[in-house]
Amino acid sequence: MNAKFNPEAEVARLLKEHRDKIAALTLQLKESRQANHRKKRQLRQMQASFTNPRCWLCRFTVSEKFMKSMRAAKDHAKQQGLGRGNGGRGEMPCPAGCGGILRYSVASVNGHMHAACTTAECVRWME
Repeated sequence: MNAKFNPEAEVARLLKEHRDKIAALTLQLKESRQANHRKKRQLRQMQASFTNPRCWLCRFTVSEKFMKSMRAAKDHAKQQGLGRGNGGRGEMPCPAGCGGILRYSVASVNGHMHAACTTAECVRWME
């Protein structure tokens, strides 16, 4: 017992299917536009921070201090025998020159380091 083909029902079904597809595409387009708007706003903020020389210099100084501290802490940990397979903690005078103490810990699982200086606005990181 095959049901008799009903062209009106088939047309209604196809129209509903197409409406659903159009609605889904419209939603994707709207989300894409919102994402593009966010990306453009972030780009404008980044451009503004680099056009302000004082802000750019501040970021460079922080980055230089961070890299110097990170290299020194990794060397200190290596001298102590800490690394992958042998985790532990250590501390050293802060290489950034703030007068604080840089405390760090090394994970034995992967050798990643977490560190922070005791001075509030100095360096800290987590790998």
